Amino acid sequence: MHFWTEFTGSISHDEFMRWALYHHTHGYYLQERNPIGPAGDFVTAPEHHPAFARLVGRRVTSVLRRLRDPGSSVVVEMGAGNGTLAAGILETLDRTLPGPPLQYWIVEPFPVWRRRQQERLAPFGDRVCWLPDLDACPPFRGVFLSNELPDSFPVHRVIRRGDSVRELQVVHQGDGFAEVEACPSTPALAEYFRRIGFLPAPDRKCEVCVGLAPWVRQVARRLQAGSFLTLDYGATAEELFLAGPSEGHLRACHRQAHSTPLADPGSQDLTAWVDFTTLLRTGREEGLRLEAFTTQRRFLLAMGWESERRHDRSGRRRALTDLVDPAQMGSTRVLELRRDE
Repeated sequence: MHFWTEFTGSISHDEFMRWALYHHTHGYYLQERNPIGPAGDFVTAPEHHPAFARLVGRRVTSVLRRLRDPGSSVVVEMGAGNGTLAAGILETLDRTLPGPPLQYWIVEPFPVWRRRQQERLAPFGDRVCWLPDLDACPPFRGVFLSNELPDSFPVHRVIRRGDSVRELQVVHQGDGFAEVEACPSTPALAEYFRRIGFLPAPDRKCEVCVGLAPWVRQVARRLQAGSFLTLDYGATAEELFLAGPSEGHLRACHRQAHSTPLADPGSQDLTAWVDFTTLLRTGREEGLRLEAFTTQRRFLLAMGWESERRHDRSGRRRALTDLVDPAQMGSTRVLELRRDE
């Protein structure tokens, strides 16, 4: 209950997640304990098997080769975790892309994560630089990359009642927290569904991330030529709001197991599936075109996963298979938007 004393009444899930994940003292992502890895709360694909970074690196190489002057391009990663994906991509670029070493920019607002990344990426020297936020990112040509980033953006929770949408807000109840129905806390929720073109199915709880579209706009307005590439858990708007689980896709993870999202804020990860329809539509509004929307399984197979399997000497064959197994990580969605020169 670290931060609840600062609130009275009810708050949106969006505000609850901001405090639970990003509070400057008690926020989950700002703790010294590293949550990624077998000893943490969750494992991401780059940490699961090194083949993931090599295969993503091949796609990055392909995009850069199509630019008129690959040597002047950069890779920008946001949400770089421990730096494992960045290290694998840089090693792949060094092997596959001729010319001088490319620059790699990491957008990272949190010092605790920046320290982890700097330690992991020290062998690459001043090729890697850090930016505190997207506002500090200058216009660039190359690739913008994220892996499991927007699923950690704060979300509102809503439910359709009749012909209108109600918001599910958070209240302090006894020794814990609970949801209550209330009027929408922001007109941005109505605007979101107006842009989507339909309301959720009746009585279905779902999550709305009003920060998705502004994020894509920020990136697209800096990407002069190249690709916006994001991999994450999610679905189309139709899949999210008209089908799927009736309780929505908000999840908590603690010690490799699912937990109750409102339990013990600050001590567990909180994520929600990403609305890829909003990502795609917003990108198109900013002049990007669709290059690919697929699953991680199809993406990695197209990048040469079978070759990785044949030459794998890591002794981690099960982990390698998990990357493309639809019951594991293979169902993750992959979206690539492109701006041509």
